[in-house]
Amino acid sequence: GFCVDLFRELAKITGFSYSVYVVPDGAFGIKDPVTRKWNGLVRELVDRNADIAMADLTINYGREQDIDFTKPFIDLGMTFIVKTETEASLRPFAFLDPLDNGVWTNILLTTVVVGVWVSLINKLSPNDYHGEFEYKQFKRIETHAISELSFANAFWFSVASLLQQGGETYPKSLSGRVTTVAWWLATVIIVATYTANLAAWLTKSRTSTTINSVEELGAQSKVVYGEYSFKQFRFSLINFKFRYNRIE
Repeated sequence: GFCVDLFRELAKITGFSYSVYVVPDGAFGIKDPVTRKWNGLVRELVDRNADIAMADLTINYGREQDIDFTKPFIDLGMTFIVKTETEASLRPFAFLDPLDNGVWTNILLTTVVVGVWVSLINKLSPNDYHGEFEYKQFKRIETHAISELSFANAFWFSVASLLQQGGETYPKSLSGRVTTVAWWLATVIIVATYTANLAAWLTKSRTSTTINSVEELGAQSKVVYGEYSFKQFRFSLINFKFRYNRIE
């Protein structure tokens, strides 16, 4: 294998002679928690039965206390596999989840306030549908002018603007148009923010992991975890005083 070829090249470069043998117990090296003695390759080095151990030996804190390691030519870290949770179906009002309840409340209140404000401007401004200028200029009858931007129409105009549709009737006065432009700009920001959050929320809900780190694994009790036919992982957990449960 690669380790043997690498060792031969080192012997050629440095000029040392060697003999290779397999450790009697065939283990890499685990310290017994009771006797505090090593086995496998590490014990051969600690007992000075060998000068060099050649294997794909994992570097950990416990082994580094008793033996020295060369610079590794392959650097791999321990990790764990977690099943992703996928929602089978969305709730009827799941489209509201991208924004907080407080945000939705403020949007609703702002929509009502804009409708009321536009309706008041229509009644008070001299240049709007109720204004004296409009009545004299176009000879509109009072009943028709009242229906142009009533509260119901103004509120419908505010809602239609929020949904990026617009309304049939628009304010004619400068103050009403300034209010309309400000509301349109606000609706653009609201819709853009909602669209971005919705896309991120759908992606997250489609593939969401329950555990992202070892700390989160140890802090929860729902998922049973531990070692399974991998003594090095168990040994590392013991060395770092990590509490674990054996999988039944």
